[in-house]
Amino acid sequence: MNSRQKLISALSLVAFIGGSVGTAVASDDVKALLEILLEKGVITQDEYDNKIKKAAERQEIKEFHQSQDLRKINQEIQKKQILKENLRQKYTGKSQLGTTQLLR
Repeated sequence: MNSRQKLISALSLVAFIGGSVGTAVASDDVKALLEILLEKGVITQDEYDNKIKKAAERQEIKEFHQSQDLRKINQEIQKKQILKENLRQKYTGKSQLGTTQLLR
Protein backbone atom coordinates (compact mmCIF):
# COMPACT_ATOMS: atom_id res chain seq x y z
CA MET A 1 0.00 0.00 0.00
CA ASN A 2 1.58 3.29 -1.06
CA SER A 3 1.47 6.49 1.02
CA ARG A 4 -1.41 7.96 -1.00
CA GLN A 5 -3.56 4.87 -0.38
CA LYS A 6 -2.64 5.00 3.33
CA LEU A 7 -3.70 8.64 3.46
CA ILE A 8 -7.02 7.91 1.76
CA SER A 9 -7.66 4.95 4.07
CA ALA A 10 -6.74 6.94 7.16
CA LEU A 11 -8.89 9.92 6.21
CA SER A 12 -11.79 7.63 5.35
CA LEU A 13 -11.49 6.05 8.78
CA VAL A 14 -11.40 9.47 10.45
CA ALA A 15 -14.45 10.60 8.47
CA PHE A 16 -16.32 7.40 9.36
CA ILE A 17 -15.53 7.67 13.07
CA GLY A 18 -16.22 11.40 13.19
CA GLY A 19 -19.42 11.19 11.18
CA SER A 20 -20.97 8.20 12.85
CA VAL A 21 -20.40 9.11 16.49
CA GLY A 22 -21.14 12.62 17.72
CA THR A 23 -20.08 12.44 21.34
CA ALA A 24 -17.27 14.38 22.97
CA VAL A 25 -15.43 11.11 23.55
CA ALA A 26 -15.53 10.33 19.85
CA SER A 27 -14.21 13.81 19.08
CA ASP A 28 -11.32 13.15 21.43
CA ASP A 29 -10.72 9.79 19.72
CA VAL A 30 -10.74 11.41 16.29
CA LYS A 31 -8.34 14.09 17.50
CA ALA A 32 -6.04 11.43 18.94
CA LEU A 33 -6.15 9.49 15.68
CA LEU A 34 -5.37 12.62 13.69
CA GLU A 35 -2.45 13.33 16.01
CA ILE A 36 -1.07 9.83 15.39
CA LEU A 37 -1.43 10.30 11.63
CA LEU A 38 0.35 13.64 11.91
CA GLU A 39 3.18 12.18 13.99
CA LYS A 40 3.66 9.35 11.49
CA GLY A 41 3.75 11.79 8.60
CA VAL A 42 0.62 10.39 6.95
CA ILE A 43 -1.00 13.86 7.03
CA THR A 44 0.52 17.34 7.10
CA GLN A 45 0.04 19.96 9.82
CA ASP A 46 -2.24 21.90 7.48
CA GLU A 47 -4.39 18.82 6.85
CA TYR A 48 -4.53 18.17 10.59
CA ASP A 49 -5.54 21.77 11.34
CA ASN A 50 -8.20 21.74 8.60
CA LYS A 51 -9.70 18.45 9.82
CA ILE A 52 -9.81 19.68 13.44
CA LYS A 53 -11.42 22.96 12.34
CA LYS A 54 -14.01 21.19 10.17
CA ALA A 55 -14.82 18.73 12.95
CA ALA A 56 -15.41 21.62 15.37
CA GLU A 57 -17.64 23.38 12.83
CA ARG A 58 -19.65 20.20 12.22
CA GLN A 59 -20.09 19.75 15.97
CA GLU A 60 -21.30 23.34 16.35
CA ILE A 61 -23.77 22.89 13.50
CA LYS A 62 -24.99 19.61 14.95
CA GLU A 63 -25.49 21.17 18.39
CA PHE A 64 -27.35 24.10 16.84
CA HIS A 65 -29.71 21.78 14.96
CA GLN A 66 -30.29 19.73 18.11
CA SER A 67 -31.15 22.88 20.07
CA GLN A 68 -33.58 23.92 17.31
CA ASP A 69 -35.19 20.47 17.39
CA LEU A 70 -35.60 20.72 21.17
CA ARG A 71 -37.09 24.19 20.84
CA LYS A 72 -39.65 22.90 18.32
CA ILE A 73 -40.53 19.94 20.54
CA ASN A 74 -41.02 22.26 23.53
CA GLN A 75 -43.28 24.53 21.46
CA GLU A 76 -45.40 21.56 20.40
CA ILE A 77 -45.69 20.38 24.01
CA GLN A 78 -46.78 23.86 25.10
CA LYS A 79 -49.38 24.04 22.32
CA LYS A 80 -50.81 20.67 23.34
CA GLN A 81 -50.94 21.74 26.98
CA ILE A 82 -52.80 24.92 26.04
CA LEU A 83 -55.28 22.97 23.90
CA LYS A 84 -55.80 20.45 26.70
CA GLU A 85 -56.39 23.23 29.23
CA ASN A 86 -58.83 24.99 26.87
CA LEU A 87 -60.80 21.77 26.44
CA ARG A 88 -60.81 21.17 30.18
CA GLN A 89 -62.14 24.67 30.79
CA LYS A 90 -64.74 24.35 28.03
CA TYR A 91 -66.22 21.07 29.29
CA THR A 92 -65.76 21.33 33.04
CA GLY A 93 -65.81 25.04 33.70
CA LYS A 94 -62.63 24.64 35.73
CA SER A 95 -59.05 25.31 34.93
CA GLN A 96 -56.32 22.93 35.91
CA LEU A 97 -55.85 25.07 39.03
CA GLY A 98 -59.41 24.30 40.08
CA THR A 99 -60.84 27.79 39.53
CA THR A 100 -64.55 27.56 38.72
CA GLN A 101 -65.68 29.55 35.72
CA LEU A 102 -69.13 30.16 34.35
CA LEU A 103 -69.87 28.37 31.12
CA ARG A 104 -71.40 30.61 28.47
